Amino acid sequence: MATTSSAVADSTSIMDTTSSEQSTRSAIRSLARDVRNLVLRKCRRTLQVGKPYDPFKIAEVFGIELKLCSSANPCGRLYHRGPEWTILVPASMPLSRQRFACAHELGHFFVRSLENNDIIHELLRVKEKHDFRVAEEIFCDIFAEELLLPAEDIGPHLRENRLHLHGFRQLIAEYGCSLQTTAIRITQFAHDYAFLFATLERQRSRKNVLIVRWTATPPGTFLPKHKTISFASVIGKAFVSKQDISETEDKPLGSLRGSYYVEAMPVGRSVGAFALIQLSSSYQLHFAFPPGWGLTSERTHPRQLSFWDTMTSVNY
Repeated sequence: MATTSSAVADSTSIMDTTSSEQSTRSAIRSLARDVRNLVLRKCRRTLQVGKPYDPFKIAEVFGIELKLCSSANPCGRLYHRGPEWTILVPASMPLSRQRFACAHELGHFFVRSLENNDIIHELLRVKEKHDFRVAEEIFCDIFAEELLLPAEDIGPHLRENRLHLHGFRQLIAEYGCSLQTTAIRITQFAHDYAFLFATLERQRSRKNVLIVRWTATPPGTFLPKHKTISFASVIGKAFVSKQDISETEDKPLGSLRGSYYVEAMPVGRSVGAFALIQLSSSYQLHFAFPPGWGLTSERTHPRQLSFWDTMTSVNY
């Protein structure tokens, strides 16, 4: 019983920490939206900036010089000398990444330059366990998300339509964001979608399998322990055929049980595949307490994705 009590206490502590972090991010997101709206109001008075919002034009409105550089660093940089500000963006980046880098550095600019800067005071108030530098980076990432893919544009689209790869590509094309950024934004609003990325490491044609490296959105979503996938799987077919593949699967997906709809498309020069997973209304999510908690029961929660961080494997 002592072990169980300790486990429950540990569980409560973890939940309290998670709740605190979510509260901090929510406060920073609200602040980022307020700053974005303030910035856009000024831009509308001085320059025609319509959707999708162009971070390069916004930089121009605020007198910031934008320079492409040959740096291998994939991130942008913000510099200033006296009253002059400059944003450096690596020339080797795809345009979608350049846009995000510029928007992120604009976030830094507004933190440091706005008159009577309430942003700093608000970040100091909500940063909690983060130091100010970390809080500022979180703010700049969220500011870039809210500027490039506004919540008010994504929400109605997801409520009115079931999202498929065609619609997902339309969002990417319309808003000029990367595949990963768009996936992250969608999972912030629609908890019945997941995005799985598989990067090809090598191909074993004799065994009809691929060896891949996995990443997923939301973070921690059923990242598989097994790197081997069959040519016959949905993602395997996308690799081999170099075409979009759409199928319904019923195999276990990490801790996920039930049927789910999968769409996969090849990415790049046949070195990656991308899957959009639409969960059906019948799925069940199973999770178990970690070893040592003194609790052995497994629970089932229909249509709750708040436990996705417990998913650890995919078997194909």
